[in-house]
Amino acid sequence: MIGMAGRDQRNIAIMFLDLDGFKNVNDNLGHDIGDALLVVVAKKLQTQLRQVDTVARIGGDEFVILLDNPVSREYLVTIANRIIETVNEPMDLRGKSVSVGISIGIAEHSTASHSTTQLMKNADTAMYIAKKSGRNTYRFFNPSMTS
Repeated sequence: MIGMAGRDQRNIAIMFLDLDGFKNVNDNLGHDIGDALLVVVAKKLQTQLRQVDTVARIGGDEFVILLDNPVSREYLVTIANRIIETVNEPMDLRGKSVSVGISIGIAEHSTASHSTTQLMKNADTAMYIAKKSGRNTYRFFNPSMTS
């Protein structure tokens, strides 16, 4: 997709997401409930995206969203806020009410030609800053985060 973005003058953005409170769910309610939670969260994420966007679980309680040609930074803010809102809604999992939050890091492709690996690292860095900022929020990557 990054290759297409360079060729076709398209923008892309990567959101790196990590669930807040997932370990507590696994530890207190069991891995079966944790697994069910991941399935519900994945479905919730998909409902907030367009068909041209991609959501993937990359391990544990981490997800990545690839947004194809987002129209603006404001659009990315809207998506991030909608994701936070929908993930925050309590979920009924096998008769148990479960609540978690989500921290989101966002990296945007620029004409500086970032590699996929670098964009992922940038989004991951921004996600950790979001967690340090109180969790259940989002942050856009900026180069000062790595200094």
